[in-house]
Amino acid sequence: MRLIDTLHDIIFHDTEKLFKACKNGDVETARKAIKYANLNELNEYGEPPLFVAVEKGRVEVVKVILEDSRTNPNLTNSHGPKVRIPSHDDEYPPLIYALVYLPDTEIAKLLINDPRTNVNIKTKVNGYTALEFAVERKDEELVEMLLKRGADPNLNVDKYGSVALRKAIEQVAPTPVGVITEEELIEIGGGVFAGNIPRFITTDVETTTQKGVRIVKMLLDAGAKVTPKTLEFLEKHKKKEEKYWQEEIDKKEIPPELGQKALEDLRKGIEEVRKMLIERLEKEKSLPSIREEGQKTKVHS
Repeated sequence: MRLIDTLHDIIFHDTEKLFKACKNGDVETARKAIKYANLNELNEYGEPPLFVAVEKGRVEVVKVILEDSRTNPNLTNSHGPKVRIPSHDDEYPPLIYALVYLPDTEIAKLLINDPRTNVNIKTKVNGYTALEFAVERKDEELVEMLLKRGADPNLNVDKYGSVALRKAIEQVAPTPVGVITEEELIEIGGGVFAGNIPRFITTDVETTTQKGVRIVKMLLDAGAKVTPKTLEFLEKHKKKEEKYWQEEIDKKEIPPELGQKALEDLRKGIEEVRKMLIERLEKEKSLPSIREEGQKTKVHS
């Protein structure tokens, strides 16, 4: 047998071992197999080893793979010969997958802190960003980490300005309040953000609203684009949330005093954000100065 054939067999078998180790969380096998494994190999589902470890939430195996200088933490999952059920509706880099599907943030933090990770990478199909998903998680620490690594809040922009900022405005709201059974919690994945935000029991409505306010401020400080229509979106969001909480009160889904507190904190948070947006627009001369408008009113009165 030629040496090249022997080496090929070693690479093949060690790569197979690494895939199994990623799936099962076998750290020792991962350490042994990674030396000759092909870290860019895709399995039948179109996933490289790192993605499999991330998908399964294998923190220690993820650490082993990231320690290897050959690792490319930006390889996305693609659609291989086999398709998972339910199939992913997009192709995710490991970082974005961790932000979307994993309840724990340790793997996301490992990937953000790895200098090879492109924090501005997008999902291949829909073009979503890591920052947008961190914002939707309402996670201040992750948002701050991404911004410090150079995440651009303006990678996606529409008529309302920065998409990340628009998503942050949506987080300026109390966390929904309600009773959820253990069975329902298991069914939705234990509170994992995957497009469906569960209803949690909470009385700390002010804190959850202020988290959204602080995230908006972080994005504005990072240069998130604001347009006059951003204010329109803020008003739409306010009306939508007010309607939701009023309906909860009317249907007696929550204690009236808690519902009223939620409405008060919502309006307080919205007003804080409105002031920040107006200040930015005036600074950029996208709006007439409020002070100038007041002076004109006095002159004509």
